[in-house]
Amino acid sequence: MIETAVARAQVVRWPGVAGGLWLVRGTETIDTPDDPVLRLAARPGRGCRVVVLDMARVRALSVHAAGGLLSCARRLADRGCPLFLLSPPPETRRTVQRADRAGVLRIRPSLRAVVAECTPRRPVPEATTGPDARGTACEEERLRTELRDLRRQLRSQAAIAQALGLIRGRYGVPDERTAFALLRESSQRHNVKLRMLAAALTTAPAPREAAGEWFPDRIRRPAPPLPFATGSGPAGPNRTRVIEALLDRALDIGRADMGDVQLADPVTEELWMEAHRGHTQTFLNFFDRTGRDGSACALALRQGVPVTVLDVATDVQCPPESRAALLASGSRACHSTPVPAPDGTVLGTVSVHYRRPGTLLDHARVQALDELGRQAGAWLDWHRSTVVVDALEDLHTHARQA
Repeated sequence: MIETAVARAQVVRWPGVAGGLWLVRGTETIDTPDDPVLRLAARPGRGCRVVVLDMARVRALSVHAAGGLLSCARRLADRGCPLFLLSPPPETRRTVQRADRAGVLRIRPSLRAVVAECTPRRPVPEATTGPDARGTACEEERLRTELRDLRRQLRSQAAIAQALGLIRGRYGVPDERTAFALLRESSQRHNVKLRMLAAALTTAPAPREAAGEWFPDRIRRPAPPLPFATGSGPAGPNRTRVIEALLDRALDIGRADMGDVQLADPVTEELWMEAHRGHTQTFLNFFDRTGRDGSACALALRQGVPVTVLDVATDVQCPPESRAALLASGSRACHSTPVPAPDGTVLGTVSVHYRRPGTLLDHARVQALDELGRQAGAWLDWHRSTVVVDALEDLHTHARQA
């Protein structure tokens, strides 16, 4: 979620309309014309055609800030982007109305009212879902599953093969078998997946030639707290348990029975499926690897903001193949939350799915999922910069002695 000291934003995609809705949530006070809330509202995310400022929590709006709000609305209108205000408290509403004698600002009681107003009145036919959504033959599904597993194996093998070549060239290891043994043993000693270690090896800067240690100046940080991953045992949580706990907590917050966690590959920047609940094999086959398409998870990764799709069947931004896989899994609405590192780099997404179209999470749940994503992102970033680096250092030490 994009945020400032006092404002947060998300993208909401509603039925049958290209683009999206840029929803900005303010906090208690807006006191200057260039307040962060107004600056965020004035810069809608890419493709968003409507801006909504949720003012339900704005208890104090200065006269100067009201003028800034009016200027913001006019600038957006000049770009063909209407601004709606949601549910301002009585005193805030009076301040807005005193500043807006011409009636430029549109005040609405709820986000659903805005969506209804902006949705075309003509019926929008549901997109063709294709044969996958109607159920595929068992043999076809089996072949799809085998293809998915084969693709994953080939991608992993390519990354590992590149790492083995690097080990042999850098350390003078005589053969591929010895290089693989070194990589595998460091992976096992530090409980890091083989492919993850291989990717880290090929993307990390090369060690200095005469260096005894690969990373001599690094500062080890303690693991950040993980309130959602309890009961991990005396050794602490490992990456797999953290990802599973992240998904379980997201499903609990979102009151959903379908969901998934996808993390970005450091080499290709594609999203890889890491954990899932309730999805069909068709869904898993398709979303095993997600590129830069129009799906909610890909957009959340790209823009770093939560993305809500109110109706998958009529979401015109969703590619037909993605829509078919979602509908086959029973997903009619979804909410994808970015998982950011402390420096803002988005490491992946956690998504919850719903069988009923029009499902819209309230502010408290969106905020809770946002905080959950930040907690998980901080830990995953620590794991990447500490545990994975420990494994690289271990590999460096043993390869130099081989």
